[in-house]
Amino acid sequence: MQNPTGPDEEPAIQGAGGGKPQSADGAEVQRRYIHSDIYERLVRAEDDLTGLVAYGIYQAAKRRWIVDFETRKKCSPSEDEIRDYVHTYDQTALDRLSKQAIELIFRVTNEQLKVRIEQMTPDLVNERLRLAIDDLREMVKERTGFRHHIFAHVAGFFALLGLFVLVLVGANVGEPLEWVIHRLGLAK
Repeated sequence: MQNPTGPDEEPAIQGAGGGKPQSADGAEVQRRYIHSDIYERLVRAEDDLTGLVAYGIYQAAKRRWIVDFETRKKCSPSEDEIRDYVHTYDQTALDRLSKQAIELIFRVTNEQLKVRIEQMTPDLVNERLRLAIDDLREMVKERTGFRHHIFAHVAGFFALLGLFVLVLVGANVGEPLEWVIHRLGLAK
């Protein structure tokens, strides 16, 4: 038999043949208040994470109450005292537990996301840098490749040749060729 209120309350087990209630080791026990409807009021389905966390918060508060009770009174609370404690959880208190559960789930999720983002950031930055470097390499390769060099040298040669022709022809229109040769220092 599963104990929905947790290990702080030991369920009474009916003896064989319908006799008096017995504990797991077979000793007779008084029937105790072992179950409240808090679980059913908080947890709507088996996969209701908010409800399950809210129930866990309730159980932690109940345990603290029992420990505090035992510390103050030097004895365990009776069934009636436990029942009275459970009945302090009206719908407003249960709504507050659900709100605490949502906040806890959000905080834990947010912390995990921050950790994961911190773990992923160097990888993302490294990947972006790698892609940028690859793009730069491709640009350099396009501008410094064989074709680019040949084109640049041929274009430079023709530009220089054109400049030379302009100097020879354009600046000395009508003068004899000997003067141009003499002027350039090519004469013997």
